Amino acid sequence: MKIIIVGASGTMGKHLTSAFKKEHEVITAASKGCDVQVDITSPESIENMYKQAGAFDALISTAGPTYVGPWKKLTDKEFRKGVDGKMMGQINLVLIGQHYINPKGSFTLITGALSHDPQKILPMHQQQTGRWKVLLGRQPLNWKTGFALMQ
Repeated sequence: MKIIIVGASGTMGKHLTSAFKKEHEVITAASKGCDVQVDITSPESIENMYKQAGAFDALISTAGPTYVGPWKKLTDKEFRKGVDGKMMGQINLVLIGQHYINPKGSFTLITGALSHDPQKILPMHQQQTGRWKVLLGRQPLNWKTGFALMQ
């Protein structure tokens, strides 16, 4: 199985890469230090990542730049950074990736525990990751192309 791990240079991404590379072909992707460079705030960069990686069976994303700090210091600019990064970045990974994924492939978008275990310094992360719960509920979403989207 060919797996793309976006955010592979981060803590969770490193663990996933280590676990999956034992039995699968793994393509690592991040803003730096990986097989493929990608800026998930840029649809063009995401498209280039998929072109470099080619057809794949699964994508796991742990990536998503977002504001870290107290609510009272959150600004419109910082809020939009989270929308462009964590939320739209993951949405665009799926929207663009659907044209490259093999039949019956899967997208796994890791929101983390913060979407259901709030923290005082990560309000933005909780807002953005919670959007997937609204879109997906608790079930994978299967499209006619046969791939699944899981959180």
